Amino acid sequence: MSDHCQRVFNPIRSFVENEIAFIPATELSDPSRPKDPINVSYGDPCVYKDFKPNPNDLELLVGGVGKYDGYCDFPGIPETRKFLKDFYTARGNFEVDESDVFLTQGCSMALWLAINTLAEKGDNILVPNPGFPLSKAIAKSQHIGVKEYLLLPHQNWEIDLKDLEGHIDEHTKAILINNPSNPTGAVFSRHHIVDICKIADKYKLPIIADEVYEDMVYPGLKFVSFAEVSTNVPILLCSGLSKKQFAPGWRTGWLVLNGAKGVFDQIKIGLNNLLSILMNSNTICMQNIPQIVDKDPNFLKGKMEKIEHRMEVLKENLTGVDCYEVLKSQGAMYAVILVNVEKFQDITDTKDFCVKLYKSHNVLCFPGECFGGKNFVRIVTCSDEVVIKELCKRMKEFYLINQKK
Repeated sequence: MSDHCQRVFNPIRSFVENEIAFIPATELSDPSRPKDPINVSYGDPCVYKDFKPNPNDLELLVGGVGKYDGYCDFPGIPETRKFLKDFYTARGNFEVDESDVFLTQGCSMALWLAINTLAEKGDNILVPNPGFPLSKAIAKSQHIGVKEYLLLPHQNWEIDLKDLEGHIDEHTKAILINNPSNPTGAVFSRHHIVDICKIADKYKLPIIADEVYEDMVYPGLKFVSFAEVSTNVPILLCSGLSKKQFAPGWRTGWLVLNGAKGVFDQIKIGLNNLLSILMNSNTICMQNIPQIVDKDPNFLKGKMEKIEHRMEVLKENLTGVDCYEVLKSQGAMYAVILVNVEKFQDITDTKDFCVKLYKSHNVLCFPGECFGGKNFVRIVTCSDEVVIKELCKRMKEFYLINQKK
């Protein structure tokens, strides 16, 4: 196996495959262990019955089979690139050109392209802590350094701006930001985005904006894109159909460059070079993006109402338990529960907490350590209300059994 392969490390996969999967069957056979599993770890909305793709979108895809089966331009079908050009020009402060739009195999590939075009061995990028580990894994696999800036849990997980600025050095090539956030469910305000852009502008750094959860905010809130706020800072905006269309298996994403004329000229050459060895993404989905994106806002609004309600059920049912604190999220499909491990007997951290919760109560959730953090667990808030109530019941029972005497 190559050194490159050995440098790839995904802490989420490692936790599932090396911690959970290797628990001996004898440790899962206690008669008191609930038979029905509760899995609130899986970030694929399609596994939850209320979060399937829009039936109208499925009809479009079925009708698209046979219309565009050959190769297309490596950056994507021209008509779709034009649609996204218009969409993001209307949303942002810069005139986006068709040559600024690149269709990708999911948002993950958009992030891979952005990181690998901006940085190389010896450089570094800044990423959030806690944060989804994909971007860190991409960078480290390419010998690109990673510096983690802190988020503030009791300030809506806003970036600690002083900490962010303190990590910037002469080798820093970009600031990566995920908004709305996985794992925290935070949604940044316009004011906070302005402050972030001021720092990026001061050091002449581009921002890689992972906005795959764009528009996935609770009713009454407004999603603000970095492209809407920035007037000087180049933005490499990464998004796709995976989340707000509830269809991660379609593997359809995009990278859109937002910046002053000419600022991305060399970057576009680099992106096209990389795409020449990756080829184009899924044409069945790609050709239907103009008919899918932003056509049925009520569909997404209804889903976000359900996600918000389930987050409130989680918060309500764990309120008053002194070892847990549910932090109110504002979007995406996640909630964070802070765990005071000091109140538990023989539990060292939240990874240990999650393993033992799974062993005794058949509950699977991801610990903060999977996201570079600590002392919290991430909950996917797509499960039915009755499942979330049962989750809370089991977590309370787990504490009663394992609390320090």
